[in-house]
Amino acid sequence: MNPSQINSLTPNPAIGYLMPSNTFNAVEEEKLLESILKQKVGSLRRNEHNLNTQWDVQLSYLLSTALANYEFERIGGGNFATTEF
Repeated sequence: MNPSQINSLTPNPAIGYLMPSNTFNAVEEEKLLESILKQKVGSLRRNEHNLNTQWDVQLSYLLSTALANYEFERIGGGNFATTEF
């Protein structure tokens, strides 16, 4: 869509819209969100359940494909995973 067309749109007050950013760095944003999530999960486990948390990079790498497929299935309606996922 042409940027001038996007700028001419009037957002619905109940919904609104976000303009794409030219400075958006998806890789850095993903790393930041992952770091925040790890901190929150670790904090919850430590404070409420008195458990230590260790993150396995190899397992994370192996599960990333399954997670991507699951997200695609939920968003796009495709079916890449079996019922176990």
